[in-house]
Amino acid sequence: MAPVDEALTDPVRLVETVYALISGPAGAPRDWARWRSLYLPDARMLRTVVDPRGRPRAMRFGLDEYIADVAPRFAASGFHEVQVGWHAERFGAVMSARSVYEARRDPADRELLKRGVNFIHLWDDGARWWIASVVWDDARPGVAEPDWFRGATPGAAGSSLS
Repeated sequence: MAPVDEALTDPVRLVETVYALISGPAGAPRDWARWRSLYLPDARMLRTVVDPRGRPRAMRFGLDEYIADVAPRFAASGFHEVQVGWHAERFGAVMSARSVYEARRDPADRELLKRGVNFIHLWDDGARWWIASVVWDDARPGVAEPDWFRGATPGAAGSSLS
């Protein structure tokens, strides 16, 4: 019998695996096939960006569009993102998770590139978890970090209604 892939059966591990797969030194290949396998094929992503006038704007991606967007940056510069806070609510087969992240060029760097929040919607098909969508924004001037920003530690799920 094949070993169970814990990244697929535990939503916290699933999200941590996503962070690990997009992280690496400049030019290091990412395992995009493995990364895609964590998402529903038609999963959507939305990154909040700020235009020159300071207004938020939504950049929307499918999986391949996201890879095309980030691959040149990952080739040119190191990027290491880790989860530093987690809260989730589950009802039946669906989960809404808030994953607070920090990113650095190198894990040993003291200087942060950014900190922000991924709001992730997950679905359990009875055999495994899938990521259905991710919406995120980075902390920045004018966007105060709320008290929950550091939140619960990874692995500590919030309220559950299942």
